Parts: sequence; C-alpha cells; structure tokens
Amino acid sequence: MEFMLPIYRLLHFFGLALLLGGTITSWVLVKKERPSLESARLAWNCMHLVASCGLVILIFTGILQSAALYWEHFQGSFYMHLKVALAIIILGLLFWDMRTQKNILRQQPDHEILIDMLSKRQAIALSICFLTLVIMWLVSYRPF
Repeated sequence: MEFMLPIYRLLHFFGLALLLGGTITSWVLVKKERPSLESARLAWNCMHLVASCGLVILIFTGILQSAALYWEHFQGSFYMHLKVALAIIILGLLFWDMRTQKNILRQQPDHEILIDMLSKRQAIALSICFLTLVIMWLVSYRPF
C-alpha cells in the first residue's frame, strides 16, 4: 500500500488545485462591476463542477494516504484533527453555497437579490480559500 503513496499525494494536490481554482474562478466571476444572472450561473457551475469535485478528491485521497501511513501514526497529533475539522467546515460551506444559490437561480431574481447573493458568494469563496490555506499551513508546519 505504501508504494501507492506518491500517486495519492499527486492526486491530493490535483484535488487541491481543483478546489482552489474553482473557488477563485467563482469569486472572480462574481467580482464584476455589473452583476448578471449569467455570471452567477457560471460561478455556480465553477463551484459545483470544479471545486466540489476537487474537494471530493481531496477527502478521498486524504483518507487513502492516512490508511497507507497507518492510522496509529496520527494518534495524538492535533493538527490532523484540526485539518479534518476544517475540511468538514469547507464541505459544509461549499454545500450550503451550492444549495442556496441553486434555489435562487431557479427563480428569476431581481437586481437586489442578485447583488445580495453574489456578495454572499464572494464571502464564502474567500472563506473557503482562507481555510484551505490554513490547512496547507497546518500540514506544512505541524504546529501541534
């Protein structure tokens, strides 16, 4: 199982790239000066098709890496518990964003609702990026 570890890590970084890429692209699309329903739909597609797939790959390959390195290796390491908790928070934010935005996009929202929706999407996208960077810092420096 340990010979698969480099492949798991490569796929893990690929999932990270998809998550950050989809989230940042979604944020850039809604950052336009003139908010439109089309840009909101494109941003939703970026979060739904790219970022969520990246998060699924991240979680799956993270579990495979932990299993390959044997679970006992991580006993007592608080950074791993915090990393898992932050990943669950990111999963919840992504799910909540896609669910609420989908319900709004199905209707034809007026301009004020659209602006409110896009400002919430910006906050969620920046939160996901920040939490992802915190996870990367935790794994790199292992402070606990």
